[in-house]
Amino acid sequence: MMNKLLLASALSLLSVGALAQASFPSPNGINIESRVVMCNDGTNHWVPCTTANPLPVSLPGPYPAGSTPLTASATGTIASVTATLAAAAAKTTYLCGFTITSSATLGLSGTATVSGTISGSLNYVQGISALPGVYQLPQTFSPCIPASALNTSIAINSAAAGLGGVTAVSAWGYQL
Repeated sequence: MMNKLLLASALSLLSVGALAQASFPSPNGINIESRVVMCNDGTNHWVPCTTANPLPVSLPGPYPAGSTPLTASATGTIASVTATLAAAAAKTTYLCGFTITSSATLGLSGTATVSGTISGSLNYVQGISALPGVYQLPQTFSPCIPASALNTSIAINSAAAGLGGVTAVSAWGYQL
């Protein structure tokens, strides 16, 4: 157990700064204790942290490192509305969520569809509220859903709102 703790402690020092204690003489001859933050210079040598060799900071975020966040939004009236997360060469598009809001003169329902995803289309029953109400269909995916292949877009298609309808579709995700 002690060996595992020592190994874990040693490994944690590889990616974060370490403290080095030093003693410095003052002008009146008294030694002053101090601490210096040490950083790994990339060659496994520990040196004082500077602007040229900064302390590594890794902030957690909603998207993986190296990814490009994406959003898409579209609005329409009586017909169905589609928002599309674009494709990119040699990259996979991921859908992290979408929202469809809609209202119309008559309240009804239809099918909203997400296409281009890894195992086939996803279907949802979408309500359409009678005016002045607004129906909302929010969906969030964790983990985010990948496209069916590289260089493939993901489309979110609403149901048709019908007479007097107003619909908005918004989607978000990333490419990696």
